[in-house]
Amino acid sequence: MQPVDFGRAQLLAERPVRARHRAAPGHLDPLFLAHLSRIGNNLNQIARRLNEFKIVPPSALEPLLEAIREIIRKASADGP
Repeated sequence: MQPVDFGRAQLLAERPVRARHRAAPGHLDPLFLAHLSRIGNNLNQIARRLNEFKIVPPSALEPLLEAIREIIRKASADGP
């Protein structure tokens, strides 16, 4: 079996879903942190392009950033 075929088979294999353990109080959910990391990566790419081409950030960006900040504040205060 070729490595690519093995990898494809592993990715597409049906496996039972395991329950995740709950994080300790004061710790954020790892899935939340993974999604937050992806959002941060996208925002970083946007900022890089805006700076590279000396483009003024669109006015719609600030409300989006504030919404992200609010989600982070709420997750930090509420916990998992």
